[in-house]
Amino acid sequence: MTRGRPIKMVFVDNIGDTMAKKDFMTVKESSALVLLSGGMDSVTLLYYVRDVLNYSKVEVLLFDYGQRHKIELEYARALAVKLGIPSRTICVDLTQFGGSSLTEDDESLTVVTPARNSIFLSLATAYAETRGIPDIFFGPNAEDFTDFPDCREEFIEAMSQALSLGNNIRGVYAPFVNKSKEDIVKIGRALGVDFGGTWSCYHPTEESKPCGKCHACELREEALNTD
Repeated sequence: MTRGRPIKMVFVDNIGDTMAKKDFMTVKESSALVLLSGGMDSVTLLYYVRDVLNYSKVEVLLFDYGQRHKIELEYARALAVKLGIPSRTICVDLTQFGGSSLTEDDESLTVVTPARNSIFLSLATAYAETRGIPDIFFGPNAEDFTDFPDCREEFIEAMSQALSLGNNIRGVYAPFVNKSKEDIVKIGRALGVDFGGTWSCYHPTEESKPCGKCHACELREEALNTD
């Protein structure tokens, strides 16, 4: 395993391409850990890692961080069971820091949860190392750049470098980081993703229904209705 110099992930635009054409590694005998939220992006990423990158073994990691939209975890767990993929839920209480409408009942706050991806990726690295999993995947996309600094390519590359230097993993990869939500929907449909089994809403109703008003709901609707 290469340590300290994470291997650059090359996106496979053509779903039919094989990894033999890629320059970073052969993954047939390798394993991957996918951070799964239950949303459209991470679910599509899971299918992508399993069916396009052809890892021999895939596990998923969920995070219960005190999010108000905890229903997303139910969708993530249901998908893992459906696909027969081992899953583990890590509990870490980010409500103790506050500052985000995702963890506090105050929609005037930003949806950015401070250091969330830094914490998630660090914990994922600890889990991956104990499981002998070299490659970690998570699903930020190009539309996250403005609101979420920890979804930008520079951050991901820096975290991958740091985590692979200090731990026994190969790297952190985000194949969709420069893809739009619409692009991800197209990829997901090509891979047979059932988007009805995903959750996006940040502020579900008391009846556990999507609010239809938050930014996440708007992005979802736009992506699903783009030809």
